[in-house]
Amino acid sequence: MYGIALILVLTIAGGAIAFIGDRLGTKIGKKKLSLFGLRPKHTSTLVTIATGLLITITTFGIMAAVSENVRTALFGMEKLNRRMAETQTKLSDANAQLGKAQQETEKSQAALKKSQDDVNRLAKQQNELEKRTADLQSEKTRLQSDNSQLKEKNTAMEGDNARLKKEQAELEKQTESLKNGLEAMRGGSIIFQAGEVIASGVVPKGLDAAGVKKAFNEIIEAANQENLLRMGYVASQHPELARVQLSQQEYDEAVASMTSDGEKKTGGKGYAVRIVAFANMVLGEPVRCDVEVFENKLIYQQDEFVHGMKFENAAGLSREEIEGLVGRFFQEINIVASEKGVVPDSLRGSVGVIDGSQVYEMVEALEKLEGPSVLLAYAQSDTYTLGPLRLKLGIGRLNGALGLGNEKK
Repeated sequence: MYGIALILVLTIAGGAIAFIGDRLGTKIGKKKLSLFGLRPKHTSTLVTIATGLLITITTFGIMAAVSENVRTALFGMEKLNRRMAETQTKLSDANAQLGKAQQETEKSQAALKKSQDDVNRLAKQQNELEKRTADLQSEKTRLQSDNSQLKEKNTAMEGDNARLKKEQAELEKQTESLKNGLEAMRGGSIIFQAGEVIASGVVPKGLDAAGVKKAFNEIIEAANQENLLRMGYVASQHPELARVQLSQQEYDEAVASMTSDGEKKTGGKGYAVRIVAFANMVLGEPVRCDVEVFENKLIYQQDEFVHGMKFENAAGLSREEIEGLVGRFFQEINIVASEKGVVPDSLRGSVGVIDGSQVYEMVEALEKLEGPSVLLAYAQSDTYTLGPLRLKLGIGRLNGALGLGNEKK
C-alpha cells in the first residue's frame, strides 16, 4: 500500500507540474514574453526545460522525503559503498577466521575423539582394575582363611611337636634302658619283657578319690609281689629292687583319669588297670613300669554269640588245611573281640582262651563233615574289658540261608 500511494503522489505531482509548465509556456508564447533577454521561442524552451527539471526534482524530493533508502541512494552511496567494502573486508576476515575456527574445531574434534578414546580405554582399564581388585580381594580373603587354617595347623603341629619331643625323650629313655638291658643281659636274665603285664585289676565304681587311690595301690602292690617272685634271691640281697618303679607323674595322671572332678563319688564307671613293663627288665635292675587305664565294661555275656565263619566242604580238605581254617577262625575271633572292646594280651596280641581239647575235637569233626557248614564261637562266661575271653566252640550245618548276623562269607 505504501508503494502504491507513493506512485500516485508522484504521478499527480508530475502531472500538476507538467500542466503548470504547459500553461506557463503557452502563456509566455502568446504574449511573447522574454526571460533573461532571450527570444520568446527560447524562453518557452527554457520554461519547458525548467518544468522537466522541476518534475525530476520534485520526484526525487518526494521520494527522498518519504524513503530513507532513496536518501541513502542519493546522498550516502559512497558511504554505503565504503561500508559495503568494509563489511566485505570484515566478511572476508570473518570467513578466514571461520575457516581457522573450523580447522581449530576439526582439530578440537580430533582431540576430543582422541580424548574420548582415551576415556574409553581408561574406563576399560578401570573396569579391568576393579575386576582385578575384586579378584585380589577374593584372593586376600582366601589367603587370610588359609592363614587362619595354617595358624591352627601350626598350633596343632606345635602341640604335636611337644608330644613328639616328649615321645623322643621317652624313646631316649627306652634306648638308654635297652642299652643298659643289653649290657646287663651279658651277665643276667630277662624277668619281664617289654609290654608284659605285671599285674592287673579293677577299680570298682562308686569310689571317692581316696577309694580310687586305695584300689590302685592294691594293684601296684600285686605288681610288687609278682616282681618279688621274679627277682627271687636278688630281692633279698637288694631290697630296693623289690618294688616296681612308677613315676609320680604317671601315678597322678592315672588317678586323675579315674576321678571325676566336681562329683562326690569318683570312678563312677569302674576302671580296668594294667601295670606293664616299660622295657625288657633284666634281673638285678629296677623294674620300670607304665600304667594302662580302660573303662571296665561288660563286653560279652555268658553264652553270647561271638563270631561265625562259613565254609563249604571240610571233608575234602587235608588235615593241614583244616588246621589252617581253624587258625583263621581264631584270628577272626581275635579281631572281632578286640574291636568290640576286649583288651588283647600285650605280648601275644590275643584275647581268647580256648580249651585244647575243644580245638582237637573240632578238627576231628571237620575231617568228617561234608557240605556247607559254619564254625561257631560263644562266650563261656561274662567277659569284661581286661578279658580273657573264654570260648565255647561249635559247628553248625547250613541249609541254604546262614541265619547269623556277623559271620564271614
